[in-house]
Amino acid sequence: MQELSAPMPAETLTIPAPGNDDGYKNRYCLFLDIMGFEEKIKQSANDDDLRKMLDKALDEIINFWADDGHHSEMGATISTFSDSIAISFDGYGEGIERNSGVEDKATMIVCDAIRLALKLANLGLLVRGGLALGKLVHKNEKIFGPALVHAYQLEKTAIFPRIVTETSTVHHLADPRHRTAAFLATMIQHEPSGLAYINYVNIGGGHARFKYFSTEVVLGYIRSLYKIINDELTSTKKLDVSVRHKLDWMAHQYNQGKRDLLGAREGQFSETELEEIRGLPEISSEQGPGKQLFRLR
Repeated sequence: MQELSAPMPAETLTIPAPGNDDGYKNRYCLFLDIMGFEEKIKQSANDDDLRKMLDKALDEIINFWADDGHHSEMGATISTFSDSIAISFDGYGEGIERNSGVEDKATMIVCDAIRLALKLANLGLLVRGGLALGKLVHKNEKIFGPALVHAYQLEKTAIFPRIVTETSTVHHLADPRHRTAAFLATMIQHEPSGLAYINYVNIGGGHARFKYFSTEVVLGYIRSLYKIINDELTSTKKLDVSVRHKLDWMAHQYNQGKRDLLGAREGQFSETELEEIRGLPEISSEQGPGKQLFRLR
């Protein structure tokens, strides 16, 4: 594995799945990277509150996959190593029973990836990732296979806080025969280059999303996202070009998400909640030769 040089997972949580064969299985593999983690680790040496926050974030990741019975039905397995998280699920499923109806496994995978990203954002952390479908061994301490390499490579192309995937995986996830295909279509966006990605930053896009995320979650996230961007913009530290580029993208997604939330269907938010959303400043940016200026309005 030439391009993936990660240490052995420090913590691994395996949710039992049927079968004891260690051979390759077709699995979805989600590889996530916590952005800016290395810098925060350095800062935490002199900031005990930050150290506690990072510790809590890693607990959130582990507990997220342990506190819901449907993950065992999906054959979910998770490994964490430093700032990276690898999660895999049984592939090619037809859907499983959940709550009062049948939810497509693909929808659960996308929703769970987004819910985890939102939880971490509420702690001030953003993730980027890659999602691949292919051959994988992921059992106990072992994880290897083409799907992991591919998910890792996709994560490296993400640049921004988003989860990149590929056309073939999108076709499987958003199969028009799936009952939730319309929802998935709102969550997976495409660039002119052909890149496909799950856009969790703009939580407001697409009214179909609201069925899967509570008002409390949506409002908490939009507040957290504003704080993350605002803290970076008002920081006294010098921002390099790559960071400014990421902030510009995030500001655009935040602004669009806020407008989408204000245009939500009647009854989605109370008037008090709408006033809170209106009260969050928009963030605008102007880009000139060799510089990028941000301002709140």
